[in-house]
Amino acid sequence: MLKIDNKNIYLTRGDIATIEVNVTNDDGTDYEFKSGDTLVFSIKKDYTDTTALLRKTINTEVGSTVATISLTTEDTTIGDLIKKPVKYVYDIALNGNMTVIGYDEEGSKYFYLYPEASNDE
Repeated sequence: MLKIDNKNIYLTRGDIATIEVNVTNDDGTDYEFKSGDTLVFSIKKDYTDTTALLRKTINTEVGSTVATISLTTEDTTIGDLIKKPVKYVYDIALNGNMTVIGYDEEGSKYFYLYPEASNDE
């Protein structure tokens, strides 16, 4: 299950997901990705943490205005099995030095991980 609402991401632990990201220029137009552009997607327990639980770098497609972040089962299997939702923070940076989604005037951007059913036999 994947749901994105007001830039908050809701996902079941262990599920795969595809997140589409576009970047807006200061004048309100869509940013067109250039050669060498990357997006860095990071999930942490808290913004003050120095180590990310997940850090994924995505190469963008030149000339496109949308980039795709693909999360695998391994990416979303964070920590041990959980029995209630766990709230993390996340951000996305263009070329590792310009935050395009993250803490802003509206506050934190959250990544909620929902419990999965165990695969135990």
